[in-house]
Amino acid sequence: MNTKVVVPTVVAIIVIVAAVLLLTRGGEQAPTTIRLYMEDMVETAYLEKLLPEFEQQTGIKVVIEKASYEVMREKLISVFKSSEGYYDVIIVDNPWVAEFAEAGWLVPLDDFLAENPQLNVDDYLTSLWWTVGKYWKDGKVYMLPWYNYALALMYRTDLVNTPPRDWAEFYSLAKQLTDPQKDFYGVAAQARRGYKVVEEGLNYVYGFGGRVFDASLRPVINSSQAVEALFLYGRVVFETAPPGAINWEFDEAFQAAQSGKAAMMITYNWMIGALNNPEQSQTAGKWMVAPVPGGYAVLGAWGWAIPHNAPNKEAAFKFLAWVASPETEKKLALMGHAPVRKSTFLDPEVNQKYPYMKTLLEVVDNSLPIVPPVTVGEQIVHILGQYFSESLLHVKDFEEGKISEAEAKALIKQELDKAAQEIYELMKTEGYYEQQVQLPPPWGPG
Repeated sequence: MNTKVVVPTVVAIIVIVAAVLLLTRGGEQAPTTIRLYMEDMVETAYLEKLLPEFEQQTGIKVVIEKASYEVMREKLISVFKSSEGYYDVIIVDNPWVAEFAEAGWLVPLDDFLAENPQLNVDDYLTSLWWTVGKYWKDGKVYMLPWYNYALALMYRTDLVNTPPRDWAEFYSLAKQLTDPQKDFYGVAAQARRGYKVVEEGLNYVYGFGGRVFDASLRPVINSSQAVEALFLYGRVVFETAPPGAINWEFDEAFQAAQSGKAAMMITYNWMIGALNNPEQSQTAGKWMVAPVPGGYAVLGAWGWAIPHNAPNKEAAFKFLAWVASPETEKKLALMGHAPVRKSTFLDPEVNQKYPYMKTLLEVVDNSLPIVPPVTVGEQIVHILGQYFSESLLHVKDFEEGKISEAEAKALIKQELDKAAQEIYELMKTEGYYEQQVQLPPPWGPG
């Protein structure tokens, strides 16, 4: 009796144990999943097309959470501060770099790069490497450049024979091309208060020889060059752009350009592909790209980073080694991705498909970010956005005959004086003036 009871019981226990072992072993073999946090835009869509390649090579599954730009920074900060991490790999916009690095929220990548010499960081353009790569204050690498959005001049080749070389030529040409009675304008501007007026307006400032900071990080945005630049920028917006452009962002400006209502546009360099894409543009085939007038463009850039509390750092490093490789970037560039490596810009196959790629190299190589990587970069952009917008309203008063040109420029100077003072106080509070600093290229000498 006892034997008959015990034997089935033992067999049952063996079966249960075997099942548990199988389940456990299966759990160990289950693929690792990493989570990426990215902006919801075309570059992310390009990456999604290539992800199966990485997943097949490594067995690592990738899940991308996409978000609008407006919510990304605050969301990332909340995740950085949580006791348990959530994202394994993130992209970081250049105004956030110093804030994230100095708070200890990003994993240094120096050891990783030493183990992966094939990534060849010398291949990155200098303007990008010092913006979303190597951090100037401590010399450590916290990010790898992902893509650039330096601004460039788009122009209609059927209307413009030679692109303007300076902003005075640009304004003059835009005036000639503008015909409000035909609902056609020289420029599709995007001058909305905030980021957009800064992204567009600083191209004028740089082209006139102005800067936001000097090489010692003292604000110089209230220079005479900046005053002249913003006055001309205002004239372009109110005299040569469609009505309402003072409140336009990218979508409205792009719509005007692609629909045949504007001859020129200052926008992200990679938009040349969209303007010439018949599926996106009614004026496809008529657009060419050139450096912005004055030669110095506003640089925007995103970089790859690993959060300090990433749950799967080992898998995250494998992803970085793949996505930042020259081979992966070339595949992305052939889709339309905005490159960050010199080798990609000069690659024969990429240039055969996109003959303007060497022009884009010139654009990105001669570009300056809105602000150098400082911990209050985001706040500085908003300060500039406020006072640039106020400056344009003074130009509007001039256009309406309410004030003279001299009075408008004097008022612009007052706005920029206030901007410089606020930026100085903000930087002083952050401790930037406690000792002398010297910025590296592309902000400082050399």
